[in-house]
Amino acid sequence: MFIFPYVLFVVWCTHHSFGDLSATYPNQLNGLCSPNLGSTQCGLNAVCVINNYREGRCRCRMGMIGRNAYDCELFICRDIYQCQSFPNTVCSIQQFCVCKPGFQLDQSTQTCVNAQFPNYPIYPNNPNYPNNPNYPNYPNYPNIPNIPNPNYCTSDLQCGLNAICFNNNCQCKSGYILDERSVCVAKPCQDDYQCGANARCENYRCVCRSWYEYDHSSNECSFPTSTLILIIFASFIGLLIVVICCALFAYCCVHGTSRKR
Repeated sequence: MFIFPYVLFVVWCTHHSFGDLSATYPNQLNGLCSPNLGSTQCGLNAVCVINNYREGRCRCRMGMIGRNAYDCELFICRDIYQCQSFPNTVCSIQQFCVCKPGFQLDQSTQTCVNAQFPNYPIYPNNPNYPNNPNYPNYPNYPNIPNIPNPNYCTSDLQCGLNAICFNNNCQCKSGYILDERSVCVAKPCQDDYQCGANARCENYRCVCRSWYEYDHSSNECSFPTSTLILIIFASFIGLLIVVICCALFAYCCVHGTSRKR
């Protein structure tokens, strides 16, 4: 009878999953996507780009790299030559590739193109006019404004959850990637080893093992206080049952012997 409460408790626990590391993972497998559905089919930090054949292809956002646009991560550059994979870009002081001055990011292609200024006059190339008339000089447009870097930081406290401040730039911790909401989330897993202690990989998602739940403060699966209380309570009930049974057995033995006399 002492074991019975434990059996009930274990059976109940094994049919319930405590906690979830709660991350959204991409469905994109071969790089193809539908223009009508947009980037929802691509991996995190990837977009659906239409090529010259009107085919949709998933591509990492500018400045990011990944395997077949899957699991795209920020590319960290050390010098100007490491940004050659991204045309018309330079390595910024924050050590990631950005568009050169005079260029801007085209969201549809995720490439850096010539910046478009309002009312910029269009002059004919190599005009063949009599006496080659002089065209007025290009107007002096203001310099491209220095847009503040939203990821600039001086300490980890200025970065979001699961992010650190590295070289004055907020970056996701190891094992995390930036999602479409600009939030660092856990990377998809392939095996239990990638999920840490007290967690397992299930359908490419890290989930806490039975009897454990996800603790946001420590960013890991831990033994919950509520479960511990249930175990203590079950132990107390089991012990109480044993004591009552022993008392009844002793009472029956004593009174049974007395009656025989």
